[in-house]
Amino acid sequence: MVRTAIALCITLLMASPALACGVMEKTEPRVGSIVEPTDHITLTFTKAIVAGSNNIRITDAAGNEVEAGKPMISDDNTVLSLKTDHLLASGKYKVLWNVIWQDCNSKTQGDYKFTVK
Repeated sequence: MVRTAIALCITLLMASPALACGVMEKTEPRVGSIVEPTDHITLTFTKAIVAGSNNIRITDAAGNEVEAGKPMISDDNTVLSLKTDHLLASGKYKVLWNVIWQDCNSKTQGDYKFTVK
């Protein structure tokens, strides 16, 4: 019993830095959604991210990267957005992203898909 309690305490102490990191809270367009043509991608996070150390890329169904400007970050460092050079044409798209969290200096990456009508 004592060993179990000690192991649990050690596990919690080792995990505490990871708990300081955030998660992606919301996307626009939403994950898996079907949307009207758009030229904006917005990712909202639960914690602040490091400015200048983040990226968003968009690829079409063939894997070609969509031309876009540089990712922008909000004043509170919780929203990362990207404006494409043109409205996205009808088709399937994949958003690939990575961020570094201010609180824990850890990198997180992910992707999601959406469809333009």
